Amino acid sequence: MQTNIQKWGNSLGVRIPSFIINQLSLHPGDSVDIIVDNQQISIRPKKNSLALILDKITKENIHNIEWEDSDAKGNESW
Repeated sequence: MQTNIQKWGNSLGVRIPSFIINQLSLHPGDSVDIIVDNQQISIRPKKNSLALILDKITKENIHNIEWEDSDAKGNESW
């Protein structure tokens, strides 16, 4: 597919057609990686799904969570 580079403020931009947006399930605010390799530009979506994020949790980097199992002492309710 061919498209044109357009001026966008002090930068240049390329519009992503809606059929590609739909195919890749892209949304405004999504992150992408821009890679330059051998005089070619690649734009790849960075998908940080919950599953990918949870896969990065290990015994070494998980926070210790303390749970208190007692009766309410103030206005809180359990």
